[in-house]
Amino acid sequence: MKRREMGAALIAMRSVKVQRLENKELRSQFIRVHLKLLEEQKKYDAELEDRRIVFLAAWGEEQSAVIRLEGMMNAEPDLVKKRDIATEIETHRDYLDAVKEFNETTDEMGREEMVVESFDMAEFISDYEKQGYDPAVIEGLFPLFAE
Repeated sequence: MKRREMGAALIAMRSVKVQRLENKELRSQFIRVHLKLLEEQKKYDAELEDRRIVFLAAWGEEQSAVIRLEGMMNAEPDLVKKRDIATEIETHRDYLDAVKEFNETTDEMGREEMVVESFDMAEFISDYEKQGYDPAVIEGLFPLFAE
């Protein structure tokens, strides 16, 4: 499972009525996986926040200037003035490159694979379908089903 898929899986898990899963092993596994995902999500969020803080420490003032310029450009109706503001934004090339690199790094973090116990799809669906069917649950949990 990729780290960026954790959020959707956790949201889907909230919709499953765990106490109504009749298979005790499946219920126990579901709880273990849920706790593991919560733990991993907390680590992932902390790592992202640490990287964001480092980025802002290095580029915070310049970020404020670029955000201000972008706001001015978006509010400006005159195309010539918009072009002038865009040219001024381009003078912050080092910052813009740093933003691109930061975004690439966070995307790469989200693509990292993590080891999480998988569910047997047929077993899960057999027990879960007694609760009704919610496509969002299946879509969110899909990365957790054994292939």
